[in-house]
Amino acid sequence: MPASRVRTMGEALADPQIASRGVLHRHDSAPGIEGSFTVPVAAFKFAHDGPRVDRPPPRFSEHTEEVLGELGYSAADVAALRQAGVV
Repeated sequence: MPASRVRTMGEALADPQIASRGVLHRHDSAPGIEGSFTVPVAAFKFAHDGPRVDRPPPRFSEHTEEVLGELGYSAADVAALRQAGVV
């Protein structure tokens, strides 16, 4: 029996079954990113519709202030965390 191996990400993404299922979404561009890139969409679909991608994923730390604010941190707290290099 031939030894099996784990496929690389490139090999997995090139699989025709992945393309036919529509579980990947290609963004032609996004702020702060050069060129196009692909992101996964949920691997399930409903009879009438399914998940969709309306915008590119957030950039690293794009929503830090909003998340920390919802957790009760003040703007001064967040500024202090940034100054300390925590966020």
